[in-house]
Amino acid sequence: MILLLILFLSFTSPNIASAQTCFNPYAYCPLDGSGPMPGGPSNTSQPLNCPFCGPQNNWSQYPFMTPYMPFQQYTPWWAMYGSLSYPNFYYPGAWNMNGGGINGGMYPHGGGVFAAKPNLYIYSKQDTELEVKLNKPKDASWLLAIPSHESKGWKFTAKPYGKLKTKEATYDYLFYDLRGQESHFQNENGFCVSTEELIPKLVNELNNAGFRKASIEDFVDHWTYKTAASERYCVFPQTNKDISSRYELKSSKKITETVRLWFLVVPEEYRKVTKEGRFKGVPTAEWVSPYLNAKRNVATAKDIEAFEWSVCFLAAQEPTQIKAQ
Repeated sequence: MILLLILFLSFTSPNIASAQTCFNPYAYCPLDGSGPMPGGPSNTSQPLNCPFCGPQNNWSQYPFMTPYMPFQQYTPWWAMYGSLSYPNFYYPGAWNMNGGGINGGMYPHGGGVFAAKPNLYIYSKQDTELEVKLNKPKDASWLLAIPSHESKGWKFTAKPYGKLKTKEATYDYLFYDLRGQESHFQNENGFCVSTEELIPKLVNELNNAGFRKASIEDFVDHWTYKTAASERYCVFPQTNKDISSRYELKSSKKITETVRLWFLVVPEEYRKVTKEGRFKGVPTAEWVSPYLNAKRNVATAKDIEAFEWSVCFLAAQEPTQIKAQ
């Protein structure tokens, strides 16, 4: 009975916090969710999901491991990595609000650009065994690949209607994250849009490039929620020519058509604080899609098609000074 009472108290402890929303990205939030603690900066003009709220790296605040447990706690190796209560739903990854980009220190290796969720869709009208390998530069790094990208790449059977079957599972697409250098990406052609215009504009470009309905729905489902909020964005699209010179796709069989379209998205907050880098300014030329009037042949039974989209973000530049909004 005593043990049950202790467990009940641990699960109902007021110190247990979930991801919170605070009104100041630089303030400390109390665990009861009542707002920023006194003594912090007074900039409360704009509600933001705050990555600094809640218990920082304090795994003992979670109900399955609390200070009230009647036995000694074991601290797992991952306890010191990142904030376990990070409100990541509305961000592409660990986000640096001050610098308007990915918090590079939360991820391994170097490189100023994070290619988030390149989805590679392979289409074949008949069962086709394939090996597809991504050749990347030495100064670019893998962060994740699903299914696993082995030394020879991905090995799978392309099924009709876009399904990809490996020994372990069946997938709708090949997925990976990587970290590369700013010099790998073009920084001249692009466009700038407001928050309301961003997703519709990107979807329109996918449509113009010939992406299929299901792949565009995947894009909308993910990036409608995972793109960090900003009043304005500048977008630098990367096409086959820009991508494949650095990140080449090699296939064991000829791919009849390959369409790759990565959007490097730079929020206005990044441009306000960065003093250097290839993407500190706005595009110098309006981007015109090379896919818009491209002639496409009707796929035959033996044809293999590859379509890949991605949204890329820059590693945040730390501001020299933060001005109150």
